[in-house]
Amino acid sequence: FMFSYLRFFGRPKNSWESLLRRSFSKLPSALPENLLEFSYSRSSGPGGQNVNKLNTKVQVSFEVSHALWIPEEIRERLCSLFPQHLTKSGKFQISSEKHRTQLQNKQDALDKLQACLEQASAKPKERIATVKPDYANERRLEEKKRQQRIKKERKYHRDF
Repeated sequence: FMFSYLRFFGRPKNSWESLLRRSFSKLPSALPENLLEFSYSRSSGPGGQNVNKLNTKVQVSFEVSHALWIPEEIRERLCSLFPQHLTKSGKFQISSEKHRTQLQNKQDALDKLQACLEQASAKPKERIATVKPDYANERRLEEKKRQQRIKKERKYHRDF
């Protein structure tokens, strides 16, 4: 019975090894909001009279070196892809002041952060080195000589 069960359904998916592999190889599906720092300030965006009264601008930040919920290679790629979001102290900051309410701006900032993390988690394609054929180099040199002759003929020749 057990042999046919394993053959039909395969190995159990919840083994510890697979859980560990999955948890360290990719990002969590939802951002851990308890590990992120939120700060609020007055926005310069839309809001009418509320602009001067309410703190609708949201700034989300976290310490990149302490963000153990992000795998190491993704953290490195995040820093290299988005240096404009890094502070000198090593914090990654994203802000939003697009909407009139604080809650919408908070969601927008979290969406921006999620998009940055997804972009950093995409592994870049490995470049396949190609060799330039010899005839291409010869053709390039012939074209250069032809252009040289054309420009030389344009010069004004003064006879004395």
